Amino acid sequence: MSDFQDFARTVMGKSFGSQNNSSQDPGKTLAIATLMYPPQVAWFMDNGAYPSEGYVNNKEKIDWINDELHRLNAYYGSPIYPGLHSFGVRKSSKTRIDRYGNLRTTVVKKHRWEHWMGNERATMLHLINERRF
Repeated sequence: MSDFQDFARTVMGKSFGSQNNSSQDPGKTLAIATLMYPPQVAWFMDNGAYPSEGYVNNKEKIDWINDELHRLNAYYGSPIYPGLHSFGVRKSSKTRIDRYGNLRTTVVKKHRWEHWMGNERATMLHLINERRF
């Protein structure tokens, strides 16, 4: 994260002869894309069991980095930025009434397997050609 912050300071400050953020110069903005969640390195709870024995799930690390990138983008004047975190991911919500009559909404987040290259979920790292850019 410190590398992203250094990069942002370089682009927004030093390269323009100033250390100030974009709130003092509204003509400057910076947008850094969020990170994707490839199945090889990040696993959603709604995917089911881990794809292989010894699988290391780095989802929380990617969550943290993406949250920090969101804050960094907002600080430098870009509340809208490329959201690569949504590529290859299906997010939906399910609504039900619990036994007490209360309406409950659950968010379901899992991979779109058809968007990832490969046959084994434990090794899916790249998007298929149709989903690349």
